[in-house]
Amino acid sequence: METTPQGEWQPTAHNLRREFLEQRIVFRVFLVVILMVGVIGGLGGGFVLSREVHHWAAWAFALLFLEPVGLACLLSLVAFAAPDSFAAHFLDGALRRASRAAYVGVLVYLAIVAAAIVYAVFSFARG
Repeated sequence: METTPQGEWQPTAHNLRREFLEQRIVFRVFLVVILMVGVIGGLGGGFVLSREVHHWAAWAFALLFLEPVGLACLLSLVAFAAPDSFAAHFLDGALRRASRAAYVGVLVYLAIVAAAIVYAVFSFARG
């Protein structure tokens, strides 16, 4: 497995394929199905959202959250089949972008929950 100078594991195409092939067949089939759902949900959902909803917030959500996750799922499927292809090498950048999108999504969700709690506390205190 490839690691960084700090010793962290790197999600390269060969590492992903090696881990994929080490798993049981039931898990491999489950993972392929989940990745296909991610492709359909990410890329298809981003396409439908940007086509049907003509608002900048919907386009930003599709571009920043749905498309990176769908692209990472699609490239992961390709990397399992052909780890030396151009798409598999492109996967490294897609995984970093998708992980950033997940981090931002979690932060936005936590900010919304915190705002709702603060609003509820102030509403209860008023009366």
